[in-house]
Amino acid sequence: MNKNRVYVIVFLLLAITAGVLVFTNRKSTIKDELKDFAVKDTAAITKIFMADKSPAQVTLTKEGPGMWTVNGKYAARKDEMDNLLETIHNVDVRTPVSKAGYNNVIKALAVASTKVEIYVKDKLIKTYYVGGSTADNMGTFMMIENSSTPFVTYIPGFNGYLTTRYFTNEMAWRDRTIFNYNQEEMASIKVEYPVVDKKHSFEVIPKTFTVSQVGEAPITDTARVGRYVGLFKHVNFEGFADGVTKETRDSVLKTKPLSVITITDTKGNKDEIRAYLKMVNKKDSLMEDEYGKHIIYDVDRMFALINNGKDFVVIQHFIFDPIMVSYDYFKKSSVNKPKT
Repeated sequence: MNKNRVYVIVFLLLAITAGVLVFTNRKSTIKDELKDFAVKDTAAITKIFMADKSPAQVTLTKEGPGMWTVNGKYAARKDEMDNLLETIHNVDVRTPVSKAGYNNVIKALAVASTKVEIYVKDKLIKTYYVGGSTADNMGTFMMIENSSTPFVTYIPGFNGYLTTRYFTNEMAWRDRTIFNYNQEEMASIKVEYPVVDKKHSFEVIPKTFTVSQVGEAPITDTARVGRYVGLFKHVNFEGFADGVTKETRDSVLKTKPLSVITITDTKGNKDEIRAYLKMVNKKDSLMEDEYGKHIIYDVDRMFALINNGKDFVVIQHFIFDPIMVSYDYFKKSSVNKPKT
């Protein structure tokens, strides 16, 4: 090996060593607490407060194992809580923000970020700010409170950014459960169809696996009634009808509901939902059915009034069609839906 080649190899080794030392020194100059975003013991977290610049804010409070409330008023969505807690547990630092991007990131965090406060037994243990995404959408800008060093954060193994997991919309945090009953919790299930013939309406007694109708002898069918009763576990609505105008809502509620479903539990409490047909939007108003007729009503979604008339929401036919069967369903082998 000639001398020139030896010199080149030695130079490269020295350059690599210097680079590693510079990088290591740069990282070591940043205190650990200024880049420690994760909370490993998320089971100990009792409260999470988040506020953005809109301004909007939300407080999530732990009431018991797996039970969280939103702003002390509503049950929180389990799927979103699990997602947030997983993020808080797994968030990691990829790199400090570069010098070239520093000023822009600091300005962006000042203008558009979400402040996150995490508490354990009413003690504030961590506060940081969550900003937007990196250009490739694979990282998220974050900064610990009272720090001057923003970081690009990520979750190992996850491709995407984390901003959307820290949202402050109260309605979006609310649990979307309508019904969530076990058989032994229900005394009766009453399904009424005010728009059509009353012969389609019925009442189910889960305990005895019977279904009855006024003027008809009760039917006992352990298999069919058992399957029907099982449908009332984890029944959710799609979302709140926030985009609907007051005029539209009032117009819908002036009509007769397509169906009224009332569950009475074993303590005598009643849980009712009123389902209403939903007109198609203008974009779909020219669509035709299999017979060439213009479609008037949305074939995928309906409106509904839940929580004792407090909430106007959107529900899916996919979820409720199996529940909104006719009394004949329990008498025949085929499913019969009441015609509207």
